[in-house]
Amino acid sequence: METRVKTLKHIVEGPFLTLLSQQFSGTRDVAIQILGQKRKKHASTIMAFMRRNGNHHTSMCPQESWNEHFMRGLTDAVEEHWDVFENSRIQHTSQLRDALLGDMRAILPLMSEQHPRSVKVLPMTRLQELVDVQISSVNNIFRTDDISYSQDLRTIQIDVTQDSDRNHFSRAMQCVYDECKADKGNGVTKRSLDKMEAHLTRDQLDSPFTRAERSLGAALTKNDAKHMQGGKDSVLKRVNAVLEATFDAFDRLDDRQVDDPKERKAMKALQKVLGKMEETYRVVGEKLIEVKARYPA
Repeated sequence: METRVKTLKHIVEGPFLTLLSQQFSGTRDVAIQILGQKRKKHASTIMAFMRRNGNHHTSMCPQESWNEHFMRGLTDAVEEHWDVFENSRIQHTSQLRDALLGDMRAILPLMSEQHPRSVKVLPMTRLQELVDVQISSVNNIFRTDDISYSQDLRTIQIDVTQDSDRNHFSRAMQCVYDECKADKGNGVTKRSLDKMEAHLTRDQLDSPFTRAERSLGAALTKNDAKHMQGGKDSVLKRVNAVLEATFDAFDRLDDRQVDDPKERKAMKALQKVLGKMEETYRVVGEKLIEVKARYPA
């Protein structure tokens, strides 16, 4: 598990978030330019936005979000690179699925190749039916998880691009709105705008944009763990359950009382092949790590 976490940390802080970090200066400059435009508004309008955490509307003006305006550079960067990230995730998850299905399909052909005489006394049709059912189960696990994974990623994308209580950037801005709301007296509008500018121009390490990127990375890590390994309905746990059922079925077949020497020999040959395959599936977690580590986040 520790290896998995370290690998995911590398993934989510890899190409995808690195690209966002590299565009920090441009993202911050966009926000400062937009704040300059806000300074031109009437003092009462400015303070109305401050009191409402950057969200305000009137009968004459539609709903407006300062947070969405300030994070426009970040939003543009996320949307620019999001499809590449998502397509790469789908591609490499498919490669993992195909590798597992290929190994399962190889069980009986491998048996026939290594022990051609033994297979003549085994119920190969019955065994093939069992393998086909389990292959269908594994394929369905990946298919259904891919749908829910993509849905969760869409929610994460919304949380970084649209203003809400869950939005990563909005949460990073909340402290400055609270300071402005607590301020009173003459000159409060200018002080509030100056506090806003000071917050938006923080050094990269402590910037609200960087904090939003960190929150995004944490959300991606948590979501991946939920779907691929850590969750109760994760791909790893569900696939392992199918594989264990497959090996249990073969074991039950192998444990039957068999009097025919040829069939006993065939059973031993089958168990030998299955032993190798079972060892392969014991490291399916490592396969998940290895394959996913090759795609950019």
